[in-house]
Amino acid sequence: MKSTVSTVLLLITWLTIVRAQCPSGWKVFGSKCYYFGTNMLAWGDAEAYCQSNNGHLAKDTADVHGFLSGEVSQLDTSGCNPIYNCNLYIGLLYTPGEGYSWSDGSAVDESFMPWQPGEPNNGEVEKSGEIEWRSSDWSDFKWNDKPLTWNPPEAWYICEQPAYPCEEGWKLFGSKCYYFGTNDLSWKDAEDYCQGEDGHLAKDTEDVHAFLSSEVASLDTSGCSPIYNCNLYIGLLYTPGEGYSWTDGSAVDESFMPWAPGEPNNGEVEKSGEIELRSNDWSNFQWNDKPLTWDPPEAWYICEKDATL
Repeated sequence: MKSTVSTVLLLITWLTIVRAQCPSGWKVFGSKCYYFGTNMLAWGDAEAYCQSNNGHLAKDTADVHGFLSGEVSQLDTSGCNPIYNCNLYIGLLYTPGEGYSWSDGSAVDESFMPWQPGEPNNGEVEKSGEIEWRSSDWSDFKWNDKPLTWNPPEAWYICEQPAYPCEEGWKLFGSKCYYFGTNDLSWKDAEDYCQGEDGHLAKDTEDVHAFLSSEVASLDTSGCSPIYNCNLYIGLLYTPGEGYSWTDGSAVDESFMPWAPGEPNNGEVEKSGEIELRSNDWSNFQWNDKPLTWDPPEAWYICEKDATL
């Protein structure tokens, strides 16, 4: 039983790592993405760069130290002379009278502060933390303290940001990932595709309508003639005698059903819902009803599923 539970936990961890996404040039570990900057920046400039990428300088904690050390050991230090010129800033900051903090505002676990022998040694001044090189083949990297007034102030650096919880090609909004399919499928085939991706055709509810409209507005419809040939299926289904439902089984809020003028207009037949394109610059997209027997049955589509993190 213990072995089975361990296997399941490992599988969940593996799936999380595989499905989490990082920007190009960043590396995923657990639920975070890391960037190893090998250009010289002052600590404040490195933190500003990390913030511009939705993150902060990295927290070198007990659970990530082995990963960071392994990645740092693979960096090309051939141009670093002496080697410690290429120490790597982390998010550790010391403020006199206040002590240590991480640049993202989280507390430092003082039971794990892997200082080099003799460090920290710069007293009561404002100072940053670095992962320190001692030699080109040093693998168990430890910390050095460096006054912010040090001259020169520059070093390499490590940024950290949350891993993106949607696969490549999907877009995050709230706790959901969305995929905008611009190949033609019938409504049922589109729902099958979404289910194959662990989701369903999207629910166009009041809280996501503006997001979906904005994303649809950015799609390339230059090959759609007429434009409504590229309407996008959502998970709305009408069953005669039963009414509307979403394909994931949740109820439809009938107080928010943004039909286009004159819609729905196809009577008591089994039919799907689409986000309707009326023109290339239409931004407040509304709904159209489409019988499942419509010929041709194909359209674009939007999938939705839970984010992985």
